Amino acid sequence: MSTISEHPEGESKTGKWLVPKVMPADSEALSQALQLAKNRKQNTSTLAPVLLQDPILVIEVLKEANNSSFAGGATTLTTLRPAIVRLGAERVHELLTQISRREVISEQKSLLFFQRYRSRCKRIGGVARILAEVLARHVQDECEVIGLLSSIGDMLAVFHFGDTYVELAEETSRATVNYRLVKHHQFDVQKRGLGYLRRSGIPEFITSIIDEEIPLPQPEQKTIRLIHRAAIEFVDAFDNDKWNKLSPGKELPPSSVLRLLKLSERQHMAIYSGADGYLSHMSAIDRGRERLLEDQTKMEGDDNDWDTDDEWDTEDDWSWFDNDVDESESINESLNGTLSDGEKPQLTELDSDLDELLGIDNSESEVVFEDTSPEEDVLAETSFLSAYESVLGDSLNDLINGPFSTAALISFSHDKKEATIVVQRGDAQSETKISITDNDSPLLRALSKTQTFSGRHDIQSPFGSNSYAISPLTTEVPTPLALYADCGAHSAITLHGRRLFRDTVQRLNEQIQTLPKAHEGEKSSN
Repeated sequence: MSTISEHPEGESKTGKWLVPKVMPADSEALSQALQLAKNRKQNTSTLAPVLLQDPILVIEVLKEANNSSFAGGATTLTTLRPAIVRLGAERVHELLTQISRREVISEQKSLLFFQRYRSRCKRIGGVARILAEVLARHVQDECEVIGLLSSIGDMLAVFHFGDTYVELAEETSRATVNYRLVKHHQFDVQKRGLGYLRRSGIPEFITSIIDEEIPLPQPEQKTIRLIHRAAIEFVDAFDNDKWNKLSPGKELPPSSVLRLLKLSERQHMAIYSGADGYLSHMSAIDRGRERLLEDQTKMEGDDNDWDTDDEWDTEDDWSWFDNDVDESESINESLNGTLSDGEKPQLTELDSDLDELLGIDNSESEVVFEDTSPEEDVLAETSFLSAYESVLGDSLNDLINGPFSTAALISFSHDKKEATIVVQRGDAQSETKISITDNDSPLLRALSKTQTFSGRHDIQSPFGSNSYAISPLTTEVPTPLALYADCGAHSAITLHGRRLFRDTVQRLNEQIQTLPKAHEGEKSSN
């Protein structure tokens, strides 16, 4: 976590707070945005929704787009799509790459609260957009961005205070925590958040609407502020079990901002219904994410060394709780520590839940080897590769054109002592023959079910990657074949990557079953 080296207590000689200049972005949104920015064929309508999953990404893109070197004397931008157009895909990719190098939050409890406030930002932005779609469609993009940045001060407080914030937050409400931060640490969450936005180059048009102390002369700005305040009211009511108080048909509380909007019954119903569905959906995602993080924390040991002889756990991250690209938000945090034998079934159960939600059939299946000679094996494999060369090549290319850097087709010998890289695509290269000396090798487990690994270095990986997926293929070849893909030396497998790998395996198996068999083609030619 970022610290302030000159003044450990966080206060300068003048009494003004020094705050961390950079906070980490959401790894899931960042990973997807990097892939989209790398692909020149993607347009802003695809990239912008991904960036809008994280206030940190939005801050950096707007800051760069309004930088004098890019903007010149052009109009100040307050929304993402024109900002992306101004920067261009290449510069956006460079910027995102720089953000990916930021230090992440390692303490699990601090990360939990940081994610809660990131979710709060996102939910306020989402509800603000719902409100604007009904009341002021022409400024819906501005409303979403402003809502997304409104709770940045809470994220900043968690990031700066760390364990101190956690101790306070575990005992009392957010409002009380904020009061104590002001009283005991001279840290006003709202003001520090606004200061962070202004120092980050966020346009005054945005910060002035968030800052309630600034009078707004323009009617459009006043409307946006009311929408912003109403979005916060909806999110707070939902989080504090007061949702029904804002429902249509009931008298609104005297202090409700909704009264100032003067909603018709139809407008109120449309907004309430839309917000209810959206917030319920996001709440389910957040609960699942927190449950998994708590389970991870319980299973962590004091020893954080991955390199143990009997431990090669499958990936456990938060990404599987997320939905599609335009709703993605998660942190890819791999488990640390050594699991005892008694804990491994719990991890397996978690991974089973993950694959069940993604629709992956991970049930064990017995691999039956036919009694054939090595010569017959080679002939059958060669015939198979020749018959399905186009299908296999397309599948491997689909993987490396997505979030994976390397993809390959691997065959195994009958005695399970050797694996052969039959075809490979992508950045990394591996020896053609791989000796398997460990009977508990992850590669061998791939003979019966799909396996995914993330966030650790494993000497069993054919290409030396610390994040890879491997799955058996259904073929008539006597020797088993498996599809392999990895994300290189550092990246974790994202939700998008999991889904792409699953879909590719499923599609490839279906194509193998429906296309004419290799031996049938040989017979017909004869």
